[in-house]
Amino acid sequence: MAKIILNGCFGGYHWSTQGIEEVLKRKGATDITVDSGFCAEVHGTLNGEKVDVYNLDREDPVAIQVLEDMGSKFCSSNCSELYIEEYNENDFIPSVDECDGMESLELIPRVTEARIRACCNIDEVVEFLRHLNVFVKE
Repeated sequence: MAKIILNGCFGGYHWSTQGIEEVLKRKGATDITVDSGFCAEVHGTLNGEKVDVYNLDREDPVAIQVLEDMGSKFCSSNCSELYIEEYNENDFIPSVDECDGMESLELIPRVTEARIRACCNIDEVVEFLRHLNVFVKE
């Protein structure tokens, strides 16, 4: 099962500065500084390169672990309520649906070419889906 981070309240997907700082520390960042403000940024050095972080990748394993360990209150900004959802990455492609910042997970089914052919046997449909690159290897 794969995990993804979502926001459960109106306001949008935003991490707290201490949440971002914790993720950067766990990744081995050094020289971490925080620009405070409503939408603060955390700066640091990671693998010899400067990083400026306002938000984190929703599927970043370190970010997910920090959210699990530290909790939503620690990781969420004053206008977010972060939480984790799980999904089967072999069967679905995740898509985040959002309304005024409140998010939900929509799952797009992955299909195999054989499944499509067994159902309708229409070559144009298969070619169209192949062009969209939606097939998984069997």
